[in-house]
Amino acid sequence: MKYLENRWQESDPPPPEPKLRYLTTFLLLLLLSDLFGTAVFAQPKETPDSVRFKALGCLYRSIIALNHRNVRFKALQDELEDMHPLEPQSLDSVRIKTNIEQAGKYLKFLESHRSEINKNLRLFSDSVKGFETLMNKQEEKRSLENFLKAYKEESSAFILYSQYLSVMITDIRFALVFLQTVPMERNGNDVTFNTDKSANEKYLNFESKVSADRMKVDEAIEKSISLTEKENKIIQETTTLLNN
Repeated sequence: MKYLENRWQESDPPPPEPKLRYLTTFLLLLLLSDLFGTAVFAQPKETPDSVRFKALGCLYRSIIALNHRNVRFKALQDELEDMHPLEPQSLDSVRIKTNIEQAGKYLKFLESHRSEINKNLRLFSDSVKGFETLMNKQEEKRSLENFLKAYKEESSAFILYSQYLSVMITDIRFALVFLQTVPMERNGNDVTFNTDKSANEKYLNFESKVSADRMKVDEAIEKSISLTEKENKIIQETTTLLNN
């Protein structure tokens, strides 16, 4: 570039423009573009087989994500069961503080995870609808539509379960924060509050509320499981159809 810039001095007359050479070059480029442009720049067209292959890949990735999600939440529930946060053996000051911190971490995880589920659901829905438009056979289109419907139903049920779980953990945390401020004595499975009887009443109310929360969580789990079984059947039907 530097050589070209310094080739002509300001005092020299400008060189004549080689119009004929420019025209010849332009025509040559136009011819090459006409001959080779399509082969070089055109995107390969999708075939029915390639569309089915990509759709199957999308469905399999969604199944893997669901399985990973279920494993994570099973581990979370196991940890909650092991905490026994409101039982007398867990009501020493150290364990109360630890369980309050742990409950806070669970709540942040659940909120973040619900946001992630909703985001991934929108992306997955757009992908499946895109594949629907590319399918040639009506039965393949209906199969993807049924898969997406079942996927959304199961995801909605799981989000509801997650929300109930958050409510239960929030109530556990409220109870622990309260118990952290109340002087008490523990004797085996008995707890004695060294204040007026209102503290004991509040403790029992918290236990009752958490127990009711747990029932809603269990009901939500059952609904999610039943929809998962329905989804598994549709998954099998869809993948079998697209594999043929």
